Amino acid sequence: MKRKWWTVCFLSILAGSALHFLYDLWPNPLTAVFAPVNESVWEHLKLLYWPFLAAAFVLTKDEADGRKSWCGLLAGLLGAPLLLLGAYYTLLSGFALYGLPLDLILYALAMAGGFALAWHLQRARLPAWLCGVLVIAAGIYGAALALFSFAPPELLDTMMGVTVGAATVFSLLRPEARDVQLVMDPDVLAEPFYGCSDGTTTGYMKLRTADVTERLVPATGHSVQMCRM
Repeated sequence: MKRKWWTVCFLSILAGSALHFLYDLWPNPLTAVFAPVNESVWEHLKLLYWPFLAAAFVLTKDEADGRKSWCGLLAGLLGAPLLLLGAYYTLLSGFALYGLPLDLILYALAMAGGFALAWHLQRARLPAWLCGVLVIAAGIYGAALALFSFAPPELLDTMMGVTVGAATVFSLLRPEARDVQLVMDPDVLAEPFYGCSDGTTTGYMKLRTADVTERLVPATGHSVQMCRM
């Protein structure tokens, strides 16, 4: 039984690694649900979620007590991204360590850690109510990954005329940006000056906030939607 779990874990790691390239090969809204559309950390959590969820169906297919197995697997499904994020940001912020080889190692360790957690918890006597909570939490997490996906880089270039990291309020002047909604934090609007990119990743501009909200934005036909972040 334990060998089966670790075999499935290994296959899940391979599946997640292959899933990384799915959107690049077939860029469309469907593949964007399951594969990252850019290099953000949030998008890459899909590489943990979907292979782990598929593995859970495989591992519980012939289980006598499916509820207990699902309870452990859902805990592992939710625990894996916490392991990944904790290790990633600790190494990045505390030791300035980052890079593709490290990312691959952290991904494999996070997936293995999730399976290890699931293996131990599915053998424990977890209360029934906890399983219900885990089902709801896993469903919300999966829905968030599917619905709150970041825009692909090529869409940013098409609509805003800039690359990733160079978004600017001046892109609202482009006709292609007519469907873009400008969202700003109230704390930013309360400041006398507003800083933004000049459309590149190396240059920045300092403007009067009132000029941005009262002159520039209305002139483009847009409006400011406030959202506290």
